Amino acid sequence: MDAVKAPDFSNQIIQLVDSTIAYTKDFMGASDAALGNISNPNNTSAIVAVQQASSVPLEIQKLDYFQFVEDIVRAMLDIMANRYGRRIVKLTEAQAKDLNLVRIDPMTGMPAVDQMGMPQYETSLPIDFSVLKNLTYDLSVDVGQASYWSEQTQVQTADALFDRQVITDPVMYLEMIPDKYIKNKGKIVEALKLQQEQAQLMQQQMMQQQMMMGAEPLPEEADPNVTRGMRDGTDDRGAGDDATQQVYATSKEFYQ
Repeated sequence: MDAVKAPDFSNQIIQLVDSTIAYTKDFMGASDAALGNISNPNNTSAIVAVQQASSVPLEIQKLDYFQFVEDIVRAMLDIMANRYGRRIVKLTEAQAKDLNLVRIDPMTGMPAVDQMGMPQYETSLPIDFSVLKNLTYDLSVDVGQASYWSEQTQVQTADALFDRQVITDPVMYLEMIPDKYIKNKGKIVEALKLQQEQAQLMQQQMMQQQMMMGAEPLPEEADPNVTRGMRDGTDDRGAGDDATQQVYATSKEFYQ
């Protein structure tokens, strides 16, 4: 039995599929110009200009989306004011430090410190969200298109600033690097901040010790302001080298 051969189909079916894909991309704003697929571009500014021009037909949809996001933020504030009530809010160590939420030792009533002498901070804070009802606040929600930004450019700029000693703080340098380039970036930053605080605390302690040592009085024998004379009922004005003793003996005989 001979195999049955499938009939040939028209190439217009493939063209229809390609046209559907192309129209769908254009309507969704994912055109070649928007994706940067431009043949022989002169410079990056030309690519950006073409991308912006291709997105003009979608400006109304973009503005509607921006308004939608702003309305969501305002609605969330109303929900928080009416539904949240009093809750415990968790804070990071850095946030608690910025707010100066130093933990108080219930036994002593003094600020709590760790084994290194560093202050401890409260990482949980009770907040009554109902106070938002009585607040008159001016809310501004900034919603817009993100600027053109390259992670590689960010890293290269940070490296150049650190190499040229424009940025000397390693914490600031690490905060400029995107998180995905450095594993456990947050822990490294916290460890560096702790080292800086400990070094600053040790430096302050050394300065205080130096000030205390400088304020101590000199010994009586080394005090230049103490003149020789009668000490404890003993005449020691002739004490010293041979020349001093001879001058004292001569003057003593003269006055006697």
